[in-house]
Amino acid sequence: MDPATTDPGVWTRYWRGGSLHSCGHAFAGNYAGAVAAFWQGRFAACDDGALILDVGTGNGAIPRLALDHARRLGRQWRIHGADIAAIDPAQVGTDAANYAPLQFHPGVSMARLPFDDGSVDLITGQYALEYTDIDASVREFARVLRRGGGCAFVLHRTGSVVLRATDPQLDDCRFLFVEARLYQRARELATYLARANTAALREQLAGDVGAQRARAKLNESADAVLERIERSAVPGLLQTAMAHIGEAFGQAHVWGEAKTREFLAWSEQALRDEEARLRHLRAAALDDAGVQALGGRFAAHGFVDVAIGELVHAADVAMGWTLAARRA
Repeated sequence: MDPATTDPGVWTRYWRGGSLHSCGHAFAGNYAGAVAAFWQGRFAACDDGALILDVGTGNGAIPRLALDHARRLGRQWRIHGADIAAIDPAQVGTDAANYAPLQFHPGVSMARLPFDDGSVDLITGQYALEYTDIDASVREFARVLRRGGGCAFVLHRTGSVVLRATDPQLDDCRFLFVEARLYQRARELATYLARANTAALREQLAGDVGAQRARAKLNESADAVLERIERSAVPGLLQTAMAHIGEAFGQAHVWGEAKTREFLAWSEQALRDEEARLRHLRAAALDDAGVQALGGRFAAHGFVDVAIGELVHAADVAMGWTLAARRA
């Protein structure tokens, strides 16, 4: 991702968690089906020796698709990925050998790409361009692409399956952090439980008024979250929170207070990061008028053959828009 208004650290932490792409709930491995087919169609037009640059690359899902397709076609492409986040795909992936032929550029904005004028044959990006300063990015694409070079993007679309899951998840985040205050109450109880590292100390907690009050508040919050999970359309965030809270208190007497608090802080940060990504996704999604306006920006910067389409995955699942163009 190359977010213009979101802290890049949100995405750095996400990619360092090891996810190959941002649609982990829909694809167990790399992109497949109509998504993979769209990209394979773009790659197939590249000659031997072509330089392919994926922007907002994350952990390199699109470069990996390009590498796989190059091997199937018996071609050699120079495949690069750039992202404003501090990415290091080979270090977080489980198959570092497959990253060896790829070159990644962390901390790179789409508006300032480290490539010479006219040196790139194809620019790609999935769920990335719409997060940026569009004019600055498209102007930079025009600079680095050779004449006749192409670019292709998959973009978030209002009404897509991705967007339909966003509002329920944001509602669950608000409930978790504002109404249930699950993590606040977990921290309050952690102070007591983490110090009770012997049977005698744990027995003493039964008579500690403060500890019992903290436990009752956390139980109240946990019960509310469990009820919410039963009603939630997309309960994954809430389920993750409950699993982490359970793990923290299951290990608190072994970990001690410092490690328990560190684990709770990590868990809360991960979910707050998810909330930030969801908010930015919702703001970046394009409706019909928005994607047409985006196509117009490409034309204004000298691109031709601008083509906009809909990307539909299995069972008529709308994944987003596609946009392709060629530098004149």
